[in-house]
Formats: sequence, C-alpha cells, structure tokens
Amino acid sequence: MLNSEIAVDFSPGLCYNKFWCARGCLTAARSFHPEIDGFVAYCRASFIEVTRERGLTGLKETAMDDAIHELKIRAEILHKHVRRYEPHALQRLCALPMFRHASIEELQETVSAIRRRDCLTIIATELGFATWPEARHVLTSTGPVDNFGDLLCLPPRASHLNRWYKGYVEAVEERNRSQGFLLAYRRQYLVVDYYYIEESLGLDPNDADWQELGYDWVHPCNGSARLRLYARLVGNLPRESF
Repeated sequence: MLNSEIAVDFSPGLCYNKFWCARGCLTAARSFHPEIDGFVAYCRASFIEVTRERGLTGLKETAMDDAIHELKIRAEILHKHVRRYEPHALQRLCALPMFRHASIEELQETVSAIRRRDCLTIIATELGFATWPEARHVLTSTGPVDNFGDLLCLPPRASHLNRWYKGYVEAVEERNRSQGFLLAYRRQYLVVDYYYIEESLGLDPNDADWQELGYDWVHPCNGSARLRLYARLVGNLPRESF
C-alpha cells in the first residue's frame, strides 16, 4: 500500500512526498545548497516525518520547520564563507550593530569571534527583523504579528504599481474591491496583483493556499496556509544574499 501511493525523489535539490503534495497538504521539503553534507539525511528524515501515522495536525509543524530550517542552512553557509574570509560574506557582518562602520580589515580580524547565532541575526536583519527570535516568531505564527519585516517586499525583480495603506481596514476594503492580495511590509499594508505574486515573490498566484489564506496575509483564514507559503517564499530567496 505504501509503495503504490507514495513516491519519493531523493535526487539532489529536491525531496518530496507525492502522495501528500498531490492533495495540497504538504509543501516540498527542499534545500538548494550543495555545500550541506547532511542534505540526504535531511531528505530521508523529512520523508519519515510526513509518512508517520500522525494525522494532519503534524503538517503545521512541518510547514513552519521548512522555513526555519532553510534559514538555518543559509546561516551555516554564511558562517562557512565568513571563516573563508570571503569579501561578500565579511561585508554582510556589517548588519551587526557592533560592525556597522567596520572596515574590511577590521572585519577580517573578528572572524574567529563570529558564531552561528551571529549569522542567524544577520539573516534576520536582512529580512527586516531586529533579532533572530523575532524572525522565528513571525515565520512560525499563524495569527497577527506586530512586524512582518521585509520578506514580502524585498528589492523587486520587476516593477509593479502597488497600493499602500497605513491602516488595515482601508487595505481590506481595497483588497475586496480589487480582488487582489493583501500583504504586509513591517507595520504597513499593501494590496498587490497576480503579477506581483508571480514575478516579485516567485510564488504561484493560483496556489490553493492563497484561497485558504483568504488572500489576506495579515489575518489569514487559515494560519497553516500562511506557514506553507512562508516556507515556499523563504526557499525562493536568492542564495547569494540570504
């Protein structure tokens, strides 16, 4: 029964459970970093996790873990690059308050003192959060949060005319009128169209999770749908920057 319903692809860069993905219950457990030695082990662990007799209640945990796990992988890669004294990685240390005005020579002298938690803080800062715990809270929350960071409005891949609002009520009214997508940038709100979702966020605007979300990122009808979209969004971040 298991072999006939579930197929897993352990090829590099992708591991997924076709049985669950076909039903829209689970996003692919992905990592795109060939430098991580434990990638295959992670794929196998993900497969075991989703095929346990745990019911749908465990799928929420899997979705939130995808985004956090991906960012931790990126922090590990950044840490490795810092230890190699790579200029781009060293420059990213300037996101830390103590190194904000440091020269490249000063950054090189601090390499041995950099810890993994510092790299997590850097990634959180680049996503518009003050600390890693704040970023983790936002990416794992199914309800309203105070600050959504920059994740939904990073430097654009394409130009779009979006409608911005300071108040949530006005944003909801515009979303209902335009049938668009209500997103958030820090403590502001924006209503975007189909093309923004596809071109700037790299997400599928026809994904069933948007309907489950109610097309409202701030007050989602289904918080688990937002977790799954966060996991896909984080997976789409450019590797050279995050």
